[in-house]
Amino acid sequence: WSSDVCSSDLAFSILSAQDSDRWELISLEREYSISGIGQLSKGMVVVHDNKQADQARIGFISDDNYYEQLNWPTASLPFDLEALDIYPGKTNQFIAMESSGKCYQLRYNPRNNRLILKNEFQIPGVKKPMNLEGIAIFTLSGNTWIAWGDRGKNQFPATLYWGRLNVYNSKVEPSGSHSFTVSFPESDVRHLSDMDIAKDGTCWVSSASDPGDDGPFDSAVYRLGQFKLDGTALKFIPENNGQLFKIYKGHKIEAITLENGRLICATDDENAGSSLLYQPIK
Repeated sequence: WSSDVCSSDLAFSILSAQDSDRWELISLEREYSISGIGQLSKGMVVVHDNKQADQARIGFISDDNYYEQLNWPTASLPFDLEALDIYPGKTNQFIAMESSGKCYQLRYNPRNNRLILKNEFQIPGVKKPMNLEGIAIFTLSGNTWIAWGDRGKNQFPATLYWGRLNVYNSKVEPSGSHSFTVSFPESDVRHLSDMDIAKDGTCWVSSASDPGDDGPFDSAVYRLGQFKLDGTALKFIPENNGQLFKIYKGHKIEAITLENGRLICATDDENAGSSLLYQPIK
């Protein structure tokens, strides 16, 4: 599939997957592997970590499980989109982030299936060898906060960062960080491959092994800890090495989102394409 093909030609069905324990194949094409996911008012939006000019950057999955590639709204394409989160309080708006920390605030128009670029901003303090893999925007006591995660690798821990997000100019004011490693996977591990934050402030993270384009892949999801307000300051209270939610064999989870009592996981399985899993949170 190339970017100049009509979007309707790119639509294909995903098998029904409501709260099942069965992974559903989205695509066998590496181009459509998923690196970020978020729930819109209807359907979901996903990003792809592609880098070449003729490759997909973003797509839409409808409530009845059809995928459709979306056109990026500007001629200049993003490079290595690794994360996405819905902007709280703004219908059909979300932020997509490159691994470099460059962020795009976008709005999806369901009437014409198009995207509008509202703003761009940069996560501060990102320098090599950092590689950002997760972002979350959330509200506590009426204040808007943003968290982002550097993935880490093997003996090098991942780091969760957070700060205040100014909703008027999208300026990020960092206020804290927490470094961690996970117990699983044990080799070729990225300690953080994505993240999301529940309404009660609980921070969920996925971790994944990535030995190469052909795997084999393994992943896990953890409850890393909880954000709480201490006066006007945001504090993170970590679990001891994270509370393991579930281990997933054979897939590289790079996108998670929490919605209506469900955890939705999506994969970047490289040469094996991408899959999707809906599961209840018990």
